[in-house]
Amino acid sequence: MPLCPHLAPIVAAELAAGNRVERTFENGYTRCRLQVTLAEPFHLAHEEGPLPSVVTPHDDTDSHYPLGKGYYCSEHLHDVFALSI
Repeated sequence: MPLCPHLAPIVAAELAAGNRVERTFENGYTRCRLQVTLAEPFHLAHEEGPLPSVVTPHDDTDSHYPLGKGYYCSEHLHDVFALSI
C-alpha cells in the first residue's frame, strides 16, 4: 500500500536528510491503515511549514508503547512515526 500524498513529502524530506524507514505496518490498529516508522527521530521540524488540514502532529508518551512523535492523516488513516531516542 503506498503512503498517502499528504504524508509522502514528510517521509521524502526525512530520507533526503539521512533518516531511513525502519518498518511499515498495515492495518495495525483501528484508526491506522498504514504506519511508516522511521529509524531515527525526525531530522526536520515539519510542523514549522504548513501541514495539510487532514494531517495532525502527535506525541506518543504512553510508556506501554514506543515513545516518539508522528503525523497522522485523518483522510487516508496513515501515520508516519519516529522513535524518540
